[in-house]
Amino acid sequence: MKKILVSLLLIIVLSLTACNNKKDKITILVPNGIPAIAQSKMEHEMNSSNYQIERVSGPAPLIAAITSKSHDIIIAPLNIGANLYNKDSDYQLAGVLTWNNLQIISKSEINLDNFTYSTILAFGEGAIPEMIISYLLADYNPPTIDYSSNSAQESFLAFMQNENSMAIVSEPVTTIAKREIEGLYVYDLSDLWLEKTALEKFLKQEYSLKMI
Repeated sequence: MKKILVSLLLIIVLSLTACNNKKDKITILVPNGIPAIAQSKMEHEMNSSNYQIERVSGPAPLIAAITSKSHDIIIAPLNIGANLYNKDSDYQLAGVLTWNNLQIISKSEINLDNFTYSTILAFGEGAIPEMIISYLLADYNPPTIDYSSNSAQESFLAFMQNENSMAIVSEPVTTIAKREIEGLYVYDLSDLWLEKTALEKFLKQEYSLKMI
């Protein structure tokens, strides 16, 4: 059986393969939140006896698994995949799946030319989300962007505890937020991306996930 590392950008999925090992099941490590969508069809429709799926939160378990080569398939951020490539890892890229998935949420109307609150709570510091957010908001005058959250879930929880803030989150957190907060305002950053780049996706090319 071939090992596969899957890396993603919001839903970006990179698949990397290595080593042939015969096992009864394919072991898969999946971060909670939007990355899980990349394998949801397999999880719910394919023969579950062939797969052992483990869900984790945060980057630390992913990095540990990549280092130890403990799983056949690992879904991880795109920057982790790039670092592996630069370090000549045994894992090899098999494919990329992209999906625009960053939204600003607020309890008041969102106007990029005149932000209502003094802080935007965000996640993904030093990774793809920060790169996209910085690029898209460069032409505006955004308030302080606080990247202390490690995930979209943490960004939303901080938003719930801070009345004077906006937050940047991703699905499925955005849908959860709309259910919990009546009259929540949502601004999809993919609209701004299309306006600035004339590209419909955060990446110019799209690749299908292939189990090599």
